[in-house]
Amino acid sequence: MTGPATPAASGGWQHRLPFFYGYLMVAIAFVLAFANAGQLWAFSVLAVPMENDLGWSRSFLFGMLTVRGITAGAVAPFLGRMADSDRGVRALVTASGVVGALSAYLCGQVSDQWSFALLFGLLGGVSMAGQGFIMAAVVVPKWFIRRRSTMVAFTSMGGACSLLVLPPFVSAVEAAMGWRSVWTMLAVLSVVIGLLPPLLIRRQPEDLGMHPDGDTAVAVQASRDAGQQEVAVTLRTALGHRNLWLLMIGTALGAIPMTSLTVTLVPIFLDRGIAPDLAALGLSGFGLASFGSRFVWGPLGDRFHIRRVLVVIALVCAAGTVSIFGLTGLWVLSYGAITGFGIGGYVGLFQAVWGAYYGRAHLGAIAGVTQPLVTLCNASGSILLAYMRDVTGSYDAGLWLYSGVWLACGLLLFAAKPAGNQPAGLAGTGRSASPR
Repeated sequence: MTGPATPAASGGWQHRLPFFYGYLMVAIAFVLAFANAGQLWAFSVLAVPMENDLGWSRSFLFGMLTVRGITAGAVAPFLGRMADSDRGVRALVTASGVVGALSAYLCGQVSDQWSFALLFGLLGGVSMAGQGFIMAAVVVPKWFIRRRSTMVAFTSMGGACSLLVLPPFVSAVEAAMGWRSVWTMLAVLSVVIGLLPPLLIRRQPEDLGMHPDGDTAVAVQASRDAGQQEVAVTLRTALGHRNLWLLMIGTALGAIPMTSLTVTLVPIFLDRGIAPDLAALGLSGFGLASFGSRFVWGPLGDRFHIRRVLVVIALVCAAGTVSIFGLTGLWVLSYGAITGFGIGGYVGLFQAVWGAYYGRAHLGAIAGVTQPLVTLCNASGSILLAYMRDVTGSYDAGLWLYSGVWLACGLLLFAAKPAGNQPAGLAGTGRSASPR
C-alpha cells in the first residue's frame, strides 16, 4: 500500500476563490453528466419514431445500448489508469467531448443499421466512459473524503436533471421537426457544455496544494494523529480480497435495471395505453424523483457506511420495480417517480463505494477494472428487457425478473463487510480500516 499524495506548494488563482475548488469539479461533472445522459434519455423518446421510420426492430434499437455499454466497459480499465495522472484526466474528458458531439450529429444522418451501431454504439460508448465514468468514479471521489457520498450524488444529478428537462422538449421537437433534428440538437449541446469545462479539471486537490474537502493542513494532521489515516489499497491487493469481487458483482447486478428500466419507461407506458405526451411526462416524473432523491441518499451515505445505504436502496428498488402492477388509470404515471426515487439513489452512490473501501491513491485503476462487468450488465439490461417484451408481448415478466435482480444486488453488497470498526461519523468515507 502507498499513502495518499502530498500537497504540492501552490499559490495559484484556485486558492483565491471564495469556495473550495473541489466544488467546481462537482459542477463540471454535473454538466458533463447532463450532456452524456441526455443522449440516453433522448434515445428513449426517439426509439419508437426511429423504429417506425426506419423499420428497425425494437430489439435492435435497444440492443445498441448494449453495444454502447460493452464499448464503455472495454475501454474503462485503460481510461481509469490514465485518469490517475493529471494530464490524462483533462485529455480524456476533452477528447471524449469531441467524440460525443461527432457521434450525436452523425446519428441524425443514418439510414442503415451498421452506421448507427458504429456511431451510437461504439463512438458513443467511448465518449460515455471518457466523461461520465471518469468524472463520477475517479475525479470527484479524489477531491472529497468526508463528503464523498454527497458530492458523488450531486454529480449524478446532471443525468437526473437532463431526464427531467429533456424528454418533453425532445418529444416536442421530434413531433415538429422529426427525430433527425433532435440528434443535431444533441450534438450542439455536447459541443457547448462538453468541451470547455474540461480545461478546468484537475485530478486531485494535492495537485494544487490543497487537501480533500477543503480541509486545512492542521485539520488533516489532527485527523492523522487521531488514527484516521485514509487507506490506500493497490489494485493487486484489492484483487486478492473477496470484497472487491462481492462489490463488483453486486454493483453490476444493480446496473442491469439501472439504465434499462429508465430508457424503457416510455415504451412501458405506451404499452399500457398511455398517450405519448403523457408517457414523456411520466419519464419526467422519474427525473424529478431521481433528482430529489440525491438530497436524501447522499447525506445518508456520508453518515452511515455506504454499503448499508446501498443495501437499503436495492430493497427500495426491488419493491418499486413491481409497484406498477398495483397502479391503475393515470396513477400508472406515478410509477416513474416511484422507480426514480430508488434508482436515483443507486445511480448517485454506487460509484462512491470504491473510494470508501480502497482510498484515493489507486482509485482510477481499481474503479476501471470493475467497469467492464458493471457496464456489460448495465448494457445487457436494455436488450434483455426488449427481448422479453418481444417474446411475451409485455414487459411484466421482465419487471418481475428485475425485482429479483435488485434483491440479489442487495444480498451481495450486504456480504461485503469491511473489516474493523467504522469511526462514528466517518462511515463510508474511505477512512475505515483496510478491507478484507
